[in-house]
Amino acid sequence: MPRLDIRLPSRHAAHEPDSPFAARPDGSPAYNETSLLEEYASANRSLLDDVGGPIFVSTPDLLLDVPEAAWLPVVIPPAWFDLGGSPPLQRERPVVAHVPSRAGLKGSELLEPTMRRLHDEGLITYDRRENVQSAEMAAVYGGADIVLDQFAIGIYGVAAGEAMAAGRVVVSHVSAQVREHAASLGHGSLPIVQSRAADLDRTMRRIVEDREHYREIAARGPSFVRAVHDGRLTAEVLEREFLTQ
Repeated sequence: MPRLDIRLPSRHAAHEPDSPFAARPDGSPAYNETSLLEEYASANRSLLDDVGGPIFVSTPDLLLDVPEAAWLPVVIPPAWFDLGGSPPLQRERPVVAHVPSRAGLKGSELLEPTMRRLHDEGLITYDRRENVQSAEMAAVYGGADIVLDQFAIGIYGVAAGEAMAAGRVVVSHVSAQVREHAASLGHGSLPIVQSRAADLDRTMRRIVEDREHYREIAARGPSFVRAVHDGRLTAEVLEREFLTQ
């Protein structure tokens, strides 16, 4: 249980239609630890108010919960830029990988029926993995054409950053607020194909039909990650917000 979370489930559920913290038709939360996360986030918010000092968040969406914080971009190791894989979407039947670290929070159950149906139809090869060790992730992503990240929270983090660095077509639901914040850094728009889980059938067919366009989006991934997530910007934020205090 992530006791250090600051994302307030009630706030998130009010703004994200596919939030894992939203109630089911019977009134129960879709994510069964929502009430505990609400308690932890509220307690952590109170703690920040008491302690004071510089505050950093790892994803831009958390600025909605902690507006006074600074975004400290996650750092993607250099090895991800040197996988040496061929450009994506060369195969007639693209391989689509989904490797959720926490399926309940990534909305995996929302996309599973669509992806299984497209796999059975022969449009794509769906590669769903569980409990993959970090050392094995490069091989999984390097062998894929398309990587599905998450469809419930509205963010991008380490997994999407790794897939972009590897030059894959990354598909995910990333909120407008997160996209605008990433673009404000001046390194171009976030090269992640936008899709909600309900739109995945249409999104997958569009990618397969217009491969050159989506190869171009994937090709922008490594340069974006180098500019935002290779550690230089992270060091600049620390120096500006913390070391000079």
